[in-house]
Parts: sequence; C-alpha cells; structure tokens
Amino acid sequence: MAVDLMRPALRQARPAITGARIAVMVNLAFTGLVLALILATGIQWMQQRRILAASDAQAATLQPQWQAVQEQTQRVRRLRRDVSALRAAFAAPEWVDVFEAVRAAVPPGLWLFRVTAADTGGLEVTARTAQAQRVAAFIQRLQATPGLRDVRLVLTETVRAGAGDVVQATIAAQVELP
Repeated sequence: MAVDLMRPALRQARPAITGARIAVMVNLAFTGLVLALILATGIQWMQQRRILAASDAQAATLQPQWQAVQEQTQRVRRLRRDVSALRAAFAAPEWVDVFEAVRAAVPPGLWLFRVTAADTGGLEVTARTAQAQRVAAFIQRLQATPGLRDVRLVLTETVRAGAGDVVQATIAAQVELP
C-alpha cells in the first residue's frame, strides 16, 4: 500500500500541465529566443556602423595623402617613360655619329649654337657666324653628310652677340640611322 505524504492543499495548488500550456510555454520560449537574436543582431549592426563610421573618418583624413601619392606615382611613371625614351634616343651610337658628323661639317668662322634631335628623327641645328656666306657652305657640307637628307634652311636672322651683330641660321634635316 502506498502512502501519499503530500498535503492535500499542495496537491490542489499545483495546476496540471496540459498540452495547451506546454504549447504556450514553447511559443513564449521561441519568441524570447527570436527577440534575443534580433537584439543581438541589432547590437552587432550598431557596432559595425560605428566601426564603418570610424573607418570613413580615417579615410577622409587620409584622402589628401592618397591623392599626393597618386600624383607622385603618375610623375614617376612619366619620368621613367621619359628616361627610357632618352636612353633609346641618345644612348644609341648612331646619334653620337650624327652629332659628330654635324660637328665635322662646321666650316671655319661658323660656330654651333644649338643642336636638337626631334622625336620624329629630325635634326635642327642653330649656328652663328659673322659672314652670311658661311651658312651656305655649312648647308652644302651637311647635304654631303651621309645619314642626313632633306637639309634645308629654316630661318636666318641677325642677332646681338657680345659687342656686335651676327647672322643666326636655323637648319633642319632628316636623319637616316642605319
């Protein structure tokens, strides 16, 4: 025989757990879990927004420095390209030979003022002399120089040099490198 030691008043105070009550408790627990997940996601989103705002502020302060770096990078690229072009144009022994041939064609009484090589393979020579007929002699010598073609007088003018006036002539030619 079993003896029930529980007081009759306690037996009646404890409600019976029914299927409907279990469903309500499960629903409340699930709702609490969903609310906790929403709250955690909201907190995480707010933290990410603060981090992004800080990153944006830091990026804004670095923007001028970034632009300066970009400008310097472009400048370095241009300089490298220019250096490569100069090396290709003037390091070749052919150009040295052309400049030497121009120097050798200079008649007495005429001096070279400027010699410029163009990107198109052209050559421009500016020479000065006290006697204009020396310009004609220089052009004839340049026309006879191997590797030069289409030698022509571009400009003559009288310029002041020192105490007197001299004739300045600009001569152009095309260069045929081997």
